[in-house]
Amino acid sequence: MLDAFLADRSNRGLAAPGLVERNIEDDAADHDRYAFTIPVVRFGDRELELATTAAKLRRFLADALDGHAT
Repeated sequence: MLDAFLADRSNRGLAAPGLVERNIEDDAADHDRYAFTIPVVRFGDRELELATTAAKLRRFLADALDGHAT
């Protein structure tokens, strides 16, 4: 779902940074922080825990990347 939203944003000329997937098992601090909240989508200092709905993810991307919600 995230790949599709980022591709759509790119096609519309909006900010669409590359996606980096991280494994919390590779870092003890990440594991401690996210063990009970994955998946997490993060851009800069903004995070969205348990991004399970399309509407929630779309709003998060608009807010984090464009500075406003749609």
